[in-house]
Amino acid sequence: MNPLYPEQPGPGYSTGDVISPPLPAGPPVLLTADEIIAVADRTFEYVAVPEWGGTVKVRSLTGTERDRFEQSLIGKNNQVRNENFRAKLAQLTIVNEAGQLLFSKEQIAALGRKNAAALGRVADVATKLSGLAEDDVEKLEGE
Repeated sequence: MNPLYPEQPGPGYSTGDVISPPLPAGPPVLLTADEIIAVADRTFEYVAVPEWGGTVKVRSLTGTERDRFEQSLIGKNNQVRNENFRAKLAQLTIVNEAGQLLFSKEQIAALGRKNAAALGRVADVATKLSGLAEDDVEKLEGE
């Protein structure tokens, strides 16, 4: 069992079901694999960070990045290690105007020493853009 996602559905969910927006009226037009792979579906949002003196650009995680991020928080005996949770997420999601990561993995500890409110604001936007639900974040944070 994955400690981040116990096999207990939350309110409004049933096992195996995913809630998604309602479909338009009429028969659905199904996408092909090529159409899905070809679409640029990354999202971005600018976040004001007055504590740092400006604004940062935050991007959504890809599925692979989200999986790696979550795996990085699992320690021995499947215990969640939430140290530098927000700094790790900020490192993976703050980008320059061209969409390239602004921080390296080696800078996570330095990011972790920055203002908690600023990191929290960036992490909140990153979780929203990446589809992390509030209960997912609480599990990742160990709260």
